[in-house]
Amino acid sequence: LSAAYSAGLVATTRDPRPLRYPAVPDDALSYLLYLLREVRFAGTLLDNPYLRSLGLTGAPLEERLRSLPSLRFQRQGDIVDFGWRYPSLTAWATAHRSAGGHA
Repeated sequence: LSAAYSAGLVATTRDPRPLRYPAVPDDALSYLLYLLREVRFAGTLLDNPYLRSLGLTGAPLEERLRSLPSLRFQRQGDIVDFGWRYPSLTAWATAHRSAGGHA
């Protein structure tokens, strides 16, 4: 448990030990979404084990998605729309690399 605290995985060394999720930069979130777009996995782009393991779910996730420059996210009721700025993960990575990490 001391190692988990040192690694930042738990908030305190005293019980109860609430889990802490890592801060996920926008570039990492964009990368993950473009990756998930091209692979088969359990769940949806908004509800999957990968995003849940980072603590990204529900309204906080949707707020983050709205701020990402590499995609457009809109929701109206149960209808969700992703607008992808790049056609693939490779295209995103190429643009991201040529823009110095801020595509």
